[in-house]
Amino acid sequence: MRWCITLISITFWMPWAAQAQAQADPAAYIQMARNIVRVEAVMPDGHTHMGTGVVLAPELVMTNCHVTGAAEWVGVSRGGLSYPAQALRADWRHDLCMLRVRGLSGLSIHMGSTNSLESAQRVLAFGFTGGYELLFTTGQVRGLYALDGGRVIMSSSPFTSGASGGGLFDERGNLIGILTFRLRGSAQHYYAMPVEWFANWVTSSDGFEPIGGSAAQPPMWLTEENQQPLFMQAASLEMTGHWQDLLRIAITWTHDEENDPQAWLALGTAEAALGDDGHALQDMKHAVRIEPRLTEGWLGLVKLYQAMGQPQESLAAKAVLAGLDEDLALDLK
Repeated sequence: MRWCITLISITFWMPWAAQAQAQADPAAYIQMARNIVRVEAVMPDGHTHMGTGVVLAPELVMTNCHVTGAAEWVGVSRGGLSYPAQALRADWRHDLCMLRVRGLSGLSIHMGSTNSLESAQRVLAFGFTGGYELLFTTGQVRGLYALDGGRVIMSSSPFTSGASGGGLFDERGNLIGILTFRLRGSAQHYYAMPVEWFANWVTSSDGFEPIGGSAAQPPMWLTEENQQPLFMQAASLEMTGHWQDLLRIAITWTHDEENDPQAWLALGTAEAALGDDGHALQDMKHAVRIEPRLTEGWLGLVKLYQAMGQPQESLAAKAVLAGLDEDLALDLK
C-alpha cells in the first residue's frame, strides 16, 4: 500500500464546516488564515512544487520537506506579495522543513500540544488546495500515535494536492500539527506531524543551510514498509486485507506499547477478520477502556457485535459512537 503526498482536497464548504465556524471565535479564524502562506519550490530539473507553509514567527515558515525537496529556489507568497527564502532547516525523516524568509512579517503563532488532544476532538486544517486557493476543512481526531516524543495525528479533515505543509489547528486556534500525508485509497486516514517535533526550532538558529545546500532524503512515510512506524504498517495491512501480517504486527505493537489503545484496536481488528471473535471482542474492549473516546474502537465494536448476532450490544456501542462522532455513526447507515 502506498502513501500519498497530502493537501486539502475540497473546494466547497461542508455543512459541518459552517457549523464549526459558527462555534469558534471569528478572530481565531482570521489569525489562523494570516499565518498560512503558499510555498513554491523550483527543482534543478525546472519542475515546480507547490505547497503550503505556516508562519511560526516573523521570517520563519514551517512546511514539508517533500515540498521543498532539493530545490534551487524556494519562495513564499501571501496577500499578493512574494518573498524568496534564504535558508532551510531540515528534519528529513519527519518531513519537516523550516524556511528563513527575510522581510516576512507576522505574529508568532500559538502552539498547542498533541499530549492534550483526545480522540473525537474537533480540528481544522488550513492549506492551499491545488497550490492556489486557501481553504479550510474541519474534522475530528481519529487516531493519535506516540512517536519520537510527539503524537502523530490522524484526523478526518481531508486534504490533497497543494496543502502539504499546511496547518492543523484545534478549535482554540492553537497549531497542533503540519499536514503531511494520507493513506492512498482511504477516506479517513489523513496524517499531520506533531508540533512537538519542531516547536523549539523557533528559538534556535542552528541547523540552517542555504537553499539547495543539501540533498533531499525520503521521509519515513516513503521508506520501505518494514522500516515505517508500526502504526503505518498496520494501517497499510488493514487497508489491503493482509490479516495474518496485521496480526503479527499488532502482537509486536501491543508488546512494545501495552498502553497504546491503537495497538489493541489493530489486534482486535485482525482477530475479527480472521474469525477469532472472542479475542477480538476482548481486545477491542481493552482499547476503549484505555481510551474511552476512541471512535474507531467503538466503530469496531458496533460491527463486531453485529457479526456476533448481538444487536442490543451493537446498538449500545453505536449510541456511544454517535455521542463522540455523529458523522462516523451516520456512515454506518
